[in-house]
Amino acid sequence: MSSLAKCLARSVKRYPSQERTAWLMTGSEAQRDDPSQIALLCASIFYVRETEKAQDDIVAGNANAMKDHVVNIKKQVSERSERALMKTRVRAK
Repeated sequence: MSSLAKCLARSVKRYPSQERTAWLMTGSEAQRDDPSQIALLCASIFYVRETEKAQDDIVAGNANAMKDHVVNIKKQVSERSERALMKTRVRAK
């Protein structure tokens, strides 16, 4: 198994057990635990899983499943954006 494949397996295993921002920022400022391409791939995997679950929930009768999913996605993006903005402000000082 290649190094990137091992890193992806660790990242996919770690993702559900951590808050999304904590998962993404694991490691030091200079060296994150996951290379960018692994973080993007893992985030994409879970985005698809969550979207498929919302679709299954709609079929099962939850008419608000996709709306709830979109709220969750916006929350994730907002949390990451706020964290990045805070870092930018700290660096500017």
